[in-house]
Amino acid sequence: MAEDAARRGQAVYDRWADYGVLYRAVDRATRSVRETGAAALDVVAGDAVLDLGCGPGGSVPLLADAVGPDGTVIAVDYSAGMARRAADRAAAHPPAAVVRGDAGRLPLREDAVDAAFASLALSAMPAIGDVLDEVERVVRPGGRLVVVDGRVPDGALGSALEGAYRRLVNFRNPDVLAVLRRRFDAVTVVESFDAGLGVVARVDVE
Repeated sequence: MAEDAARRGQAVYDRWADYGVLYRAVDRATRSVRETGAAALDVVAGDAVLDLGCGPGGSVPLLADAVGPDGTVIAVDYSAGMARRAADRAAAHPPAAVVRGDAGRLPLREDAVDAAFASLALSAMPAIGDVLDEVERVVRPGGRLVVVDGRVPDGALGSALEGAYRRLVNFRNPDVLAVLRRRFDAVTVVESFDAGLGVVARVDVE
């Protein structure tokens, strides 16, 4: 079931990757909260950061600026189309490299990065438990995971939106913050937006 959802997600995002105008609009609309998220990572020059489900690479410049020329940004996306777009953007930010891969099976050694970032990505990942397992494996003890994501509202409207989002963006996890709180002891809400439906959350990885 999860593999079917993952394949569908690849196909969905390969199609969306062709809509550059749309993603530029999304970049502009979400830049403020992604800046907040990047700041919450508390990285310093020379650190290594993982960008999970990087999409077309909208957050790559923010993360590259945070770690500086001596740092590293590893951006990962399962969609070949999105990975190509992200690679084009990363080429202008030499600390960054893009890998096409499954966030639930990262091609990284243990304790490889100082922090991980996921913007509007975990809600679309069918095997979110596997992804969080990998975060705990590759982020060094004392590191951080920062998530920018949201939830659907309660009731009939939420049910309708969840169905629509599932078709449009392979939406799989209707409340990412709740998933994080069930999994980790230290989850801090840095900022809420969109009337409380969106959140910037920081997890301290032990």
